[in-house]
Amino acid sequence: MIYRVLQCLFTCFFKLRFSFGVRETEKLDFQGPLLVAANHRTNWDPFLIHCAIPAHMAFMAKEELFKIPVLGWVMRHEKAISVRRGASDRQAIREALGALAEKRILGIFPEGTRSKTGELKKFQPGMTMLAVKSQSPVLPVWIDWNSEGKVKIWLGMPLVPPSLDSDREEQNSFTESVRDAILKLSEKALEP
Repeated sequence: MIYRVLQCLFTCFFKLRFSFGVRETEKLDFQGPLLVAANHRTNWDPFLIHCAIPAHMAFMAKEELFKIPVLGWVMRHEKAISVRRGASDRQAIREALGALAEKRILGIFPEGTRSKTGELKKFQPGMTMLAVKSQSPVLPVWIDWNSEGKVKIWLGMPLVPPSLDSDREEQNSFTESVRDAILKLSEKALEP
């Protein structure tokens, strides 16, 4: 209930403040398990994605955010997953795999941190590891902030990860496929 109310309030705010809109390359069926992988430029990004995807979802987020009074309460209530940055957080990995096993939708920023320039950085290995271990498809997403401060969310088509017995080369190739799909969405966003 709280999730839907907040989603509605944020959507109205973003439409008024940023002329927020969503573009889908194809009609999507938002059912889990699903990893939503997006570029990350601002603190607004997780909220924008929550508004762009009609299904209930949670994010993997840095643990510092859980210490912010109201935001932390909402994140815990909505089962966001706290991640310790700078280390391999096994608890966060277990929780993420558990969420995907429960057929939930989980948001992740594969760059691992915000890109101050807006340029898509190298992806960390966590997204692919979660996708392979859970056999969850990955939905590529591009958040397009234009020079006028308007924002559009571009949703691609889900990509199926390699099998559980795949080798490192196949997994690295999958990581690059997701990154390439996000870059292609960024190019679409530039088209008139």
